[in-house]
Amino acid sequence: MLPLGGFSFRDVVGHEELAAHIRKQQLKPLLPPETVQQLEDRCIALVKTQITKNMDEELSVEKEKWQQGTDTYQSELSTKVIQ
Repeated sequence: MLPLGGFSFRDVVGHEELAAHIRKQQLKPLLPPETVQQLEDRCIALVKTQITKNMDEELSVEKEKWQQGTDTYQSELSTKVIQ
């Protein structure tokens, strides 16, 4: 997981300018592993919920377009799903 700004802890601590001043082996995690796991699980659940909601909305829009009855219909749903 990347924090704000897109930099991970390893990116910052591993930076060569800081390497001489930091002993990575002595640094302990800020959060217990259980808390990290709970936060990751919650994040994944929220992302899944949002994706499902977005997919349902897109499917509804596509269904409405299809039901309008044009002779040929080409859906852009697959492109939106991949993005």
